[in-house]
Amino acid sequence: MVTRKVVETLNASSIGVASFMPASGQAQETDQYRLRIDIPIDYPVTGSPSFSTHATGLLLEVLKMPFQPSNYDVLLGMDLITAGYHITMFRDTVTFSN
Repeated sequence: MVTRKVVETLNASSIGVASFMPASGQAQETDQYRLRIDIPIDYPVTGSPSFSTHATGLLLEVLKMPFQPSNYDVLLGMDLITAGYHITMFRDTVTFSN
């Protein structure tokens, strides 16, 4: 899911409306978008500094959040993790790997 701010920044056009089930258990509808996502990937290399690349061109269908959080703009879901990526979070650092 992405915020209104992301949609406006990217000047994205809605591809329709989709429903989702929040924690409240009451289904909601919101705009859906198809966005190309580039994700930085760190590859650890034994005995050398790691290097970074990007998983480029992931075409994902995302939903617009029905609210604007104050401290984040994107919620990552299981669809991304099951696409073959591993996410590690430690304190304020998030690392994507595959």
